[in-house]
Parts: sequence; C-alpha cells; structure tokens
Amino acid sequence: MCSFHESGGYQDLAKSFFEANWTGKEVFVVQSDSQVNLNWISQPLLRPWKLWPLFEQIDNLAKSLSPVQFQLVSREMNYMANSLANLGIQRSETFKAWW
Repeated sequence: MCSFHESGGYQDLAKSFFEANWTGKEVFVVQSDSQVNLNWISQPLLRPWKLWPLFEQIDNLAKSLSPVQFQLVSREMNYMANSLANLGIQRSETFKAWW
C-alpha cells in the first residue's frame, strides 16, 4: 500500500510509485479527511469548475496508477500523516525516502 495526504504532493508520490515499479502490483491509496473532496473525486458532476484542471490531473493519475483506492480518514485518527502533510507544505524541497 502506498498512500499520501492531500497536501498537493500527489504528483511527486505518483512519480515515486512509478520509479519503484509498483504500478499494477500495489494499491495506490489516497487518504483525505474531507468527505467533500472524496465526493468530488467519485462524482465529477459535483466538482467546482475552477478546480476542474486539478481533477483532470487526479483522474489521469488514477487511471495510470490503477488500482487506486480513495479513503476517508479522520484528521484525529491520522495525526502523523496530517502533521507530515502540514510540514511538507512549508518545505521548499521534496523529501523522498526509500525502504
């Protein structure tokens, strides 16, 4: 399983997912604490027009990273991911780690 928080780093993580050759072998999990955001993902007619280009990118990435799973996760229950996402927003460079 590979997951990311909705900090906007999905493109970097998708690139890492490809580089690790996980496409088609592992599930790419998108976690969000916003039911509204998940509704926009699953129901395109609800999407705000001004965010349409962003959702096109998300749709294209989801198709290329299949299988993709979208999950609702409470901010309180996923404190570490929320903290890391908030720190990532404040960084000028992307941190990558391999294990």
